[in-house]
Amino acid sequence: MGVRLLLKSGWVWSFFFCSTILLAAPFGKDNRVEQRSREYPFNTIGKLGGCTGTLIGPDLVLTAAHCVVDEKTLKLKTYVKEFALNLIDGTALESSKIRFIWWGTKFPDADRKNDWALVQLEKKLGDTYGFLELSTEIQRQVTLIGYSSDFKDMQTAGMHRNCFILEEDTPGYLFHNCDTAPGASGSALIAKDSEGTYKIIALHVAHHADKKSRFNGLTYFSSSNYSTAIDVENFFDVANLLKSPGRCAADGAEVQHVTPTPNPSRSEIEAK
Repeated sequence: MGVRLLLKSGWVWSFFFCSTILLAAPFGKDNRVEQRSREYPFNTIGKLGGCTGTLIGPDLVLTAAHCVVDEKTLKLKTYVKEFALNLIDGTALESSKIRFIWWGTKFPDADRKNDWALVQLEKKLGDTYGFLELSTEIQRQVTLIGYSSDFKDMQTAGMHRNCFILEEDTPGYLFHNCDTAPGASGSALIAKDSEGTYKIIALHVAHHADKKSRFNGLTYFSSSNYSTAIDVENFFDVANLLKSPGRCAADGAEVQHVTPTPNPSRSEIEAK
């Protein structure tokens, strides 16, 4: 546990480390705009339950584990039913029900570094609309698109272009200043690689706002906007394995169905 103070470009950051929870209090305005494009790569992003997800394969969606895992029951959250691709004004480009969930941890609040999940859809939406590849090449300037609970009733995504990865202070974590609120969890941090191709370089898992702002009914951006993402390297190998033919569970990931399978080597719960 420790306390650290950083001064960057007029921003004051106060980090409090307790397990993997990070709190901070920078000041800034809400830079989000409506994401209204049906074109690639924007059409690879969609709403998943109360969070956000991104297509990374024909039928594979990347999101955060806390978006799909109920820590009390250790099962799929009951309201996570389908993936609504490119939802704009409440209308999705196309939707698909969920077949399987792989996640990095059953306890994402205590294990934030593994707060990732990979969702297999019933439909191969990526074959029709495309999908984004993962990249371990860190770019500082990024774009985040998410279905935040305080933005357009979560019926249209908010987009913050040209926000920044601030630093990679703790292995596996990336701290960024993209504008987010609950609902944006599971959003991809997207950037162009050295060849000019849009790719996912990190996964947004936590937004931190001070309690006073929340309790006063103010927006998250009135006094706090600081977020944590996890590095693609945390789930890169598992994602590539699951995109390959004959996919199976891998070390560090668990497959979830609603009904336990008799196979003791795989922990599965079926999403029905």
